[in-house]
Amino acid sequence: MMSFFKSLKQAVRILKLDEKAISEVASNQNSTIYALIIILITAFASGVAFDKRIDADNAIINPLLYVVYIVVIVGILHLLARIASGKGQYIDLFRVIGLLFITNWVDIMVGIAVYYMGILVHMPPVESQRLMIKVGSIITIPVSVWKTVVSIIVVKSIYKLSSIRAVLVVVLPIITILGVILLPMLLYLICVFVPGCAQQLSW
Repeated sequence: MMSFFKSLKQAVRILKLDEKAISEVASNQNSTIYALIIILITAFASGVAFDKRIDADNAIINPLLYVVYIVVIVGILHLLARIASGKGQYIDLFRVIGLLFITNWVDIMVGIAVYYMGILVHMPPVESQRLMIKVGSIITIPVSVWKTVVSIIVVKSIYKLSSIRAVLVVVLPIITILGVILLPMLLYLICVFVPGCAQQLSW
């Protein structure tokens, strides 16, 4: 258990952009297990915090799907890093990225605190849930930005890439995902304000 707590301390050091900690975690085989544990705890706690119940979905299915999601995301970053002439290994990146999910614990704990504070002041559960989501969204923005910065340093350190290449490896998937999400919304807004747009697109 002490080793697991040490891994949490290493995760904090990585969040402070400590490249020595990145190297230590990446080369430590035990970090693979600790990364998985952190990912599973994150998925379980997030599901329970949102649904306010423990069931098969939150205890088994969601955590497993979350692990698969992280495996794929890390795989994409690894592939892009290799295309960019990086020399690192997939498992090294997985170990470090997995530990970074302790940042999600902040969102979860704040969300739970906000929800039950709402209940204590006699706010309806539905309204407390909405407030929890709003506050969580506000916290998620700076946390996600910083996690992106840390990920760039991690990729640069593990794959021995230049700063520009590391930025491209991390930012390119984000831009792609945002494009896929925002493009339909942009087309919808255009069709709202431009007469005949919907007919042309359907054609």
